[in-house]
Amino acid sequence: MLTISIIDSNVFYRESLYLLLKEYFSINKIKVKFTESDNAFLPNSDLVFVEVDCITQCLHTLPIFGYGFMGRIFPVLEYGAIHKKADNTHPCINKFPIIYREDTLSTIIGKVTANLLFLNEKNMLSCNRVISKDCHVCSQHRLTQRETEVLRLMAKEYCVTAISNILRKSIKTVSSQKKSAMNKLRISNNRDLYAFLRKNSELLRYG
Repeated sequence: MLTISIIDSNVFYRESLYLLLKEYFSINKIKVKFTESDNAFLPNSDLVFVEVDCITQCLHTLPIFGYGFMGRIFPVLEYGAIHKKADNTHPCINKFPIIYREDTLSTIIGKVTANLLFLNEKNMLSCNRVISKDCHVCSQHRLTQRETEVLRLMAKEYCVTAISNILRKSIKTVSSQKKSAMNKLRISNNRDLYAFLRKNSELLRYG
C-alpha cells in the first residue's frame, strides 16, 4: 500500500489532485491511503505533493523529513516560478519531478507513473543523497542528527536543562543546537516552535 501526502493551501487544487490520484490508483488496482491535511510531512509517505511559492523555497522543508525518508517528492508550483532567479536557487530542483499547476491531467499522471518506478529501485536517488551531495543550498537547511534529537526531546516537554543532562551536553551547546534548528526551520520564537513540535510530533518520532 502506498501512502500519499498532499500539502497545498489551494483547497480546490488539493481536492482535484486527490480525486485524480485516487481514480488513477483505483484503475490500476494499487492500494493507497492519503494522510490527513494536519499530518503534513509524514516520514513514511511514499509520495509527497508539496506546494511551493517559488524555486528558491521549494526544498526548505526537506530538513524535517528526517534522514530515513525514501519517498518521492513532487514540488507543486506555478510555471512562472521556475524562471525566477536568485542567489540561493536550489541546484537539485531538477532531480525532482515538478508538478506545474498548469499541467494537464495526462501530464500529471505521466509524471506520477514514471516516478513510481523509483520506489522499487534499490539504487533510487533518495532525498538524502540529493541534499547531502548535490545541493549546497539544501545542505544549509538540513537538520543535523543532534538538532533533531533536541527537537524530539523538546516535543516530549523536556526543558533545555533536562535535555543537556540526557544528551550529556552543556546547556550552552543544547541552546545553540536549538537556535540553529529554529533558524533552519525559519521559526523565530518559542511559541511558534512549540506549535511546530505539536503539529509534527509524529514526524519527530522517526527523525
